[in-house]
Amino acid sequence: MYIHVTVAAPMPRLSRLVVALSLAVVACGQPATEFAQTTFVEPDETTTTGGGSTTIRPPDLGSASASDSAGESATGATTGATTDDPIRLDLGIQPDLGTPPDCPGPGPDLLYTHIWVANSAEGTVSRIDTRTRTEKARYRTSGGINDNPSRTSVNLEGDVAVVNRLGGVTKIIADPARCPDLNNDGEVQTSHGPGNVLPWGKDECVAWWTPLPPRSRPAAWTAGELVGEGCEAHYEGIELWTSAPVGDDVVVFRLASSTGDITAQITIPELGTAGLYGIYGGAVDSNGDFWGVVYNAGPLVHVHRDDMSYELLPLPQPSAYGMTVDNQGRPWIGGFDGVLQRYDPALMSWQSVDTGLDSLLRGMTQHAEGELWIAALNPSGVLRVDSETATVQAFYSDLPGIDKPTGTSIDYDGYIWLVDQVAEGAFVLNPEDGQFEAFVGGLKGPYTYSDMTGWALGNVLDPHG
Repeated sequence: MYIHVTVAAPMPRLSRLVVALSLAVVACGQPATEFAQTTFVEPDETTTTGGGSTTIRPPDLGSASASDSAGESATGATTGATTDDPIRLDLGIQPDLGTPPDCPGPGPDLLYTHIWVANSAEGTVSRIDTRTRTEKARYRTSGGINDNPSRTSVNLEGDVAVVNRLGGVTKIIADPARCPDLNNDGEVQTSHGPGNVLPWGKDECVAWWTPLPPRSRPAAWTAGELVGEGCEAHYEGIELWTSAPVGDDVVVFRLASSTGDITAQITIPELGTAGLYGIYGGAVDSNGDFWGVVYNAGPLVHVHRDDMSYELLPLPQPSAYGMTVDNQGRPWIGGFDGVLQRYDPALMSWQSVDTGLDSLLRGMTQHAEGELWIAALNPSGVLRVDSETATVQAFYSDLPGIDKPTGTSIDYDGYIWLVDQVAEGAFVLNPEDGQFEAFVGGLKGPYTYSDMTGWALGNVLDPHG
């Protein structure tokens, strides 16, 4: 049984405002909705409050100071094997783009070769090269002291959207060659490493910031349409899904990648306060539809891209935390006490997995070979599940220093990345046997479980196997 709601037409386009302390989104001809700053506590998270004023690109960007123009530096805590002989997978969608390596835009230099991890304790996000396993840049995610960034989503051009728990979503351009020289000084001012974080409004690769209500959580890009060839290849019509509680309701938003404008939204009153945190994680399917799960007992939410109608599907086992959508368009939901469930939209049926664990199942992603790799907490490790047979293949827990894993992602060469909040870094695992390959450290309270490399998006568009 499920609830299906049809919306007559998408909501009117919204404009972004520059505000201080309180955030507002104003619809054309509609009253403003206040998004007040609040203090809140999440399970397994530290309370953080925002502060200061929030701005969108000051008119005078100026130029970076001498201390801001330091050369690129790598994290000082990278250990383990190198990628001299990387595992190569048939990634399908990426090699077919035909973009020469020296061209900005979609191509092998960016797609899936960088992982974006939010430094929740610092108010920044890190861009890490997955092949050299070094941090290439670090960026502020808002104008507040720390607006607690969490979920990241990477589109097929390599750019990231990072959502702040205290409100607001920021887009950052991955390739400095595509970043605008906004102050016309002849060069792009941008970060070149973890010790080179530019002040808010100074980094010219930060494309936009859009205000959202506090307790915002999910982030999921749509693919858009690939147009042009060679150096002219690029994606058009990319959109970003996100959501937040607003009053006693939950609202799902859709934003334009080019501007950050909110182009559509839908209020879902049936969710009520939705366990305080609303939709906790989200992903898209091959149609660009949004799937999200409400913390901590569901339901599963499905919003159709074409008309913003939605379905609410109760979970057979009311336990929900992490989620993903696999290459067959099936949402997977992990929960407390080892609960793992899969929904098949084609069959309109559920299947549960006997994991044999008491762990909290958090961020997850599907590998090209078909396995789900799931971050597990208490006991902590990585759970490997066959997505077709819905059976457990292995549980890897003997990682040196593993403490509080939050989520997984997959890079261009097929390696598994496991972010750990307390270890302040990411473990890199060999997908063949789950063995530890490396640890990339130097992060600050990283709390990210979402599509950190863009792999999950590419996976739903181009099923493997």
